[in-house]
Amino acid sequence: MYADTMNGRKEVLKIPYQVEMQLTLLLSTVVGLTMAAVYQMPLVKTGSPRIRMMRKGTWREALKQRNAARIKARATALAAGETYRQNVNDYYDTQYFGNVTVGTPEATFQVVLDTGSADFWIPDVTCAPPPKEKSCEASVCDSGTLCKVFCPNKERCCAETGKKYTCAGKHAYDWRQSQTAKQKGGTWEIEYGTGSASGEFSVDIVRFGNVGDKRLEVPGTVVGRATKIAEFFKDIPMDGILGLAFKAASTSNIAPPFVRAYQLGLVDPVFTVHMRSVGDAENVFGGVFTYGGIDTENCDKEVTYVKLTYAAFFLFEMDAVSLGNFHDKSGWEVISDTGTSFIGAPTRIADEIAKAAGARLPTTMANEQLTL
Repeated sequence: MYADTMNGRKEVLKIPYQVEMQLTLLLSTVVGLTMAAVYQMPLVKTGSPRIRMMRKGTWREALKQRNAARIKARATALAAGETYRQNVNDYYDTQYFGNVTVGTPEATFQVVLDTGSADFWIPDVTCAPPPKEKSCEASVCDSGTLCKVFCPNKERCCAETGKKYTCAGKHAYDWRQSQTAKQKGGTWEIEYGTGSASGEFSVDIVRFGNVGDKRLEVPGTVVGRATKIAEFFKDIPMDGILGLAFKAASTSNIAPPFVRAYQLGLVDPVFTVHMRSVGDAENVFGGVFTYGGIDTENCDKEVTYVKLTYAAFFLFEMDAVSLGNFHDKSGWEVISDTGTSFIGAPTRIADEIAKAAGARLPTTMANEQLTL
């Protein structure tokens, strides 16, 4: 992966996927990266969900739910005897999404392209409220004779009492309407730092990019159909998550879409990430993912190779960090995660970076931090 980081510095990672998920970076592989096609997928940068929630007056409640989920996860980890982890606060300030289509005919979904996970899921049709018939669009839930006359199919007219659709407002996938879909047995559940998602599986064709573009098409991809998602995802303008990490990181031991594309010989085992800093602009071009090659338009000619320490995520050793007059060469193992909007670091390092950048936490936010 080759990333142009948002602060203008270059982060260069050329990491080939291996079918057996080997940890070694094979330089001989680089010589052969000339046969497969290269596909580019534009990114869209959206506005801050935090700002939208503040305007709607729902931010404080969302933060309480977030902190409650963290406490629960921490308690579960302690009960299981797992190692301690230091939590950090993220404030939903940067969101980058790309479009994919699934099935035949194509259904479009806006997803997070996430190198920090390896599972692909989108909302299932049962997770979103059914569309109303045109004659009933103006009514919230007509009852009695009116509903029976104009809407004999109550499911298409009247909201089901007591049923909560956690995917309301998002695009939903109906595998039964796809000519290329097949049902796959089993269920799945994923716990993220911000909440969970769960559902069932299908197998269908997945295309990276917008309709009409030159796209990477991956047939026979396992699609997670989310029948339930966490409340946290409600205010984020995304439909689902497309994991770009390795199969070893998949909660269901399933090859992620890009890994499958490589296994099918559709692309060379490399992709490039270029993210642009566009300030507070919303729903604008925010960069590009390039699958199967180096982004020669946005990346320098010089490429630095870094060996992975564990090929589940993009985990590697970072020798040093510096900003302004601050320098530290202690060395750490780090993860490059395109689905995360913050930089996580040991408290001492984070404080020094903030100091060097002249940054400080606003008092209003400091009062909202979670303390354990």
